[in-house]
Amino acid sequence: MVLYGRLGVHWFNFENNRNLEFIRIPKLNTEHPFSESYYITVDVKDVDAAAADHSLTLQTMVRRPLIDELILYMAHCRIKPTPVERDTTRFKYFNSFVPDKFYQGPMPDFLSEPPEDADHDDAMRFYEVPDMDIDKYDWLLLYAEFALFRVCEKAGSHSFLPEEIEMKNVLVETLETHTEPSLKLKSMNAIFHISFRANSFDYTSVVRRTTILVPEHMFLEVDCRKEP
Repeated sequence: MVLYGRLGVHWFNFENNRNLEFIRIPKLNTEHPFSESYYITVDVKDVDAAAADHSLTLQTMVRRPLIDELILYMAHCRIKPTPVERDTTRFKYFNSFVPDKFYQGPMPDFLSEPPEDADHDDAMRFYEVPDMDIDKYDWLLLYAEFALFRVCEKAGSHSFLPEEIEMKNVLVETLETHTEPSLKLKSMNAIFHISFRANSFDYTSVVRRTTILVPEHMFLEVDCRKEP
């Protein structure tokens, strides 16, 4: 639930260019039966506020369909007390959302670098994230934590996340064009190829982020494997 709550904080920051910091989850409600829906209240701190102790409350809803894959659908991430109307359309979006064909289908294979045989147009899809930006954008670490969570889940383990994850390499793949390659990190729709080390093992993961033309809505698909 902490990961889901942090995901809500991340997406609010991403969409609104804010710098809220996760503190804790004081309240959680769940809903069934066709999926697991989590209505999460998160205490956050506005890091950029003049007062260091300026605290806010963020509300988010994360939905996970009852399937084997790790697919998360976020329908809300907003600061309380923003008025919230019953969003009866979110299920329609979940069932009818169709991203560009490039982002559809099975999760792609992990790539450590752009394909050697990629032509110029294909090569423009990729951006190799420098180490300083991996450290700057802490949500990349969050994506790696989701990937490790997926590995533990598939293994039937409920182990806690390690105290430290060593991020090794991040390759961004997106159809969105930007004036600067580094801005590909800010793509609303993108695939992240992430390698990292944790618990004395190396992991490779693919995280696919897609959106619809509705604020506060986002899909996150995660796959990960432990390297031999």
